[in-house]
Amino acid sequence: MPSKLAVGTVQFGLDYGIANASGQVTQAEVARILRCAHAAGIDTLDTAPAYGTSEVVLGAADVSGFRLITKTPVPNHGRDSAEEQLKTSIRTLGCVPYAWLYHRYADWTSGTLPWNDARAIARSLGVEKVGFSLYLPGEWKALRSAGVTPDIIQIPYNLFDRRFGDEVLDDAKFLGVEVHVRSVFLQGLFFKDPDALPANLRAAAPLLKRLRARASTPGQIARTAIGFVAADDRVDRLVLGVQSEVQLLENIAALKSVYTDAASADLRTDDLSIINPALWNQ
Repeated sequence: MPSKLAVGTVQFGLDYGIANASGQVTQAEVARILRCAHAAGIDTLDTAPAYGTSEVVLGAADVSGFRLITKTPVPNHGRDSAEEQLKTSIRTLGCVPYAWLYHRYADWTSGTLPWNDARAIARSLGVEKVGFSLYLPGEWKALRSAGVTPDIIQIPYNLFDRRFGDEVLDDAKFLGVEVHVRSVFLQGLFFKDPDALPANLRAAAPLLKRLRARASTPGQIARTAIGFVAADDRVDRLVLGVQSEVQLLENIAALKSVYTDAASADLRTDDLSIINPALWNQ
């Protein structure tokens, strides 16, 4: 059975993440990560043109045996330009992606790439699934109200951020939608020292202290965070960005741990200043 983990590749193309101390991953380390992932049964890589040189790096690596997912921001020039962007990704990656996502819900609401057109483009190029990278539960509800059922969605979901919760996950599962979860570590916030947070993140300190009451080391935090999402049968893949082969091996080991902390409701928050990274610098 394939691993429930997917490798997020934003660090392959950018110096990304508030807990990233090593910068952009080198091409040699990318090769080691991919070999390790393949050996562990990981079959999915997540990328996007917006991830710096990520697609270029993957195109120069051996991605045979992997399903690739790319996310394209839809330009304001309609179907032809969107199709060309996907073709560019195919040329850069050196393969046809398994799935193509609207990078943001607003790319669909702009009206420049209707859902039926996106699916037609995908079919014509051999892409199996079309979907959305979503940021707010209301976006899922609006898609459904418009009669759109994506083949696949990517959503944020973690110990602190459970906004997509039962209603969206249950609905997606019922409809047979493939669900990928990102931000499992809340972009690295879980590993920050709660007593040394910058002013814009100090509201997260009480939650981080509660988390540390359960998991005091980085390894325990990773096992708790991964275990919480992986234990949810409605989730098909956990998209975890990695900076090294060692980090990937740690995530693989964490996935094998049994999640037992059922009483984690006190870690949930609806405070957007904590759970929405887009607001961290505002």
